[in-house]
Amino acid sequence: MIINTDKDEVHERSAWNKFEAKIRMHLYVLMHELTISQVFTVLLYKILLFIEAAQFVWYAFHPRLDFLWDNGTMDVLRKVFKFSQVDQFLQDDGSSVQIPLLYLFFGFLVIMLVIAIINIKMLSSNNSKKHKSSSAFLNYSLKALNVYNFLLTTILAFPFYFTFISIFACTWDNPLNSGMECYTGIFFLHWIVAFLSCLILFVSSLALTFLSVDLNPWSKSPFASPKSPINLIKLTLKILVSAYFVIDHKANATKVFITLYAIVWLFILFLRYRQTPLYNRSIFNFTIGLETTIFWISLISVFEAVL
Repeated sequence: MIINTDKDEVHERSAWNKFEAKIRMHLYVLMHELTISQVFTVLLYKILLFIEAAQFVWYAFHPRLDFLWDNGTMDVLRKVFKFSQVDQFLQDDGSSVQIPLLYLFFGFLVIMLVIAIINIKMLSSNNSKKHKSSSAFLNYSLKALNVYNFLLTTILAFPFYFTFISIFACTWDNPLNSGMECYTGIFFLHWIVAFLSCLILFVSSLALTFLSVDLNPWSKSPFASPKSPINLIKLTLKILVSAYFVIDHKANATKVFITLYAIVWLFILFLRYRQTPLYNRSIFNFTIGLETTIFWISLISVFEAVL
């Protein structure tokens, strides 16, 4: 009896290992094809990095940080930078913007997931080379997934996570949820959609962060680089910052937030200093400039908080 139980456990473990290895192989095949199906130039990638940096800068002098200096210049900067994020639009219009964005983002994520699954199936078939050379759908969908890869790892994570988390943390006194009845009636449908969206987004983000890596020093890919934890740190920061600004809508811990925010950016700069540079020197110098700017703006906000 004990022997049979042990055999069953070994069999289950073996089946799970085979399944895990199969999934990993399919993902590697897809990521390899995405890596060699580049559609973004260095200039376009720099534009995405600039917009991503603007999103990070926005939270360094967010209107909720009421201890910051208040003048005409700051008002103009906030009016410009707020277009890089969705939180101010949700703050102003509540559920009338929140719900359409939720279902728009959910539909987009589902479509891209379906395209990815179809691509994996086609690439993993015995006639993958024939599919690749003859299928217009495969070629164009790989390009679409490549664009999705760049967008998700740069500018889409913030608005997506912020919208989904604002549903999870729904409260009656949060301006983000104005016009919505939390935890009753149709809200549970919104909550399920937000949960599924967040699950798809999180798994996709992790897969792209860990697997969509080009380690070839002679690669023409603009994001080719040695292994680094910085992208994972940035992804984590986007999730935590979104969660903080949803939950702390009464601005009770803004000084603690901006202090920790500056420390994280100092740590990112430290990692940049310690690691091998990105293979594309133009991208590397541009990235260093953006991250240094974010850190110094965050540090100025810290000085404003403590003085």
